[in-house]
Amino acid sequence: MENLSTEKMATAYWNYYKQRDDSYIYDSLCGQLYNNISCINCDHQSQSFENFLDLSIPMMTGAHSLEDLL
Repeated sequence: MENLSTEKMATAYWNYYKQRDDSYIYDSLCGQLYNNISCINCDHQSQSFENFLDLSIPMMTGAHSLEDLL
């Protein structure tokens, strides 16, 4: 799977996840985070995908609505 582009890997992981957990709730509320970690010593990169049902967003001064925060 390492030969695939990030977009194709994300799609493959998403499809695998949907095979296990597929419902209206997941279709409406679930998302996917992409993590890319690089070693500062050897420059090895590790990529992973993480599915979520909730996402924390920071509150900004002066934000009055969800649209302002996004």
